[in-house]
Amino acid sequence: MNTKVIIGKYKSEDVIYASSSGGAFTVLYEYAFANNYLVYGVKFDKDFKVKHSRATTIEECEEFRKSKYVLSDMKSIYHQMASDLGNGKSVLFTGTPCQCAAISNYLQLKHIETDKLLLVDLICHGAPNQRIFDEYRRENQNDKLFVGSDYKGTDRFKAYEKYFEDKGVEIVYFPYTKGTSSTQLRQLIADENKRM
Repeated sequence: MNTKVIIGKYKSEDVIYASSSGGAFTVLYEYAFANNYLVYGVKFDKDFKVKHSRATTIEECEEFRKSKYVLSDMKSIYHQMASDLGNGKSVLFTGTPCQCAAISNYLQLKHIETDKLLLVDLICHGAPNQRIFDEYRRENQNDKLFVGSDYKGTDRFKAYEKYFEDKGVEIVYFPYTKGTSSTQLRQLIADENKRM
């Protein structure tokens, strides 16, 4: 398998703001849909569980944006991805290096051709499992959840509002301020280091 490393960021500040890694995933799924790929990525489900799932639209892919910092549940996608590839569809899969290896090994064991599979692994910082995340949430129950205002009105956060409604948790949306973007701060630091 050939490995290629690409570094960059999206040109739109709106996309950078709605992303965790400079909009890299947005570039990937836009490319994928322009070239008739199905996209597999990670999202929170309605119960705040982190799961891999399949997207067939750009709107569905937007739920895959932002880092989740928890190793995702992939059980539901192995068979589906094998079926997609077996039916000649092109597939883009994003995940941690060990998840990409797991997908690759599974497809090899099932004798599924992978010429139409594009694996994109993310730099892994040692993602904990869902059980640890759930335990942390239980031990640190609060009555407010603070998130950026870019999430307000999204299907995902409408679902969270409904989920937390009977649990006494209010979602507080902080307004976007250009001056506090971690992506922009990282870029400023990188630019300054280049000048030194």
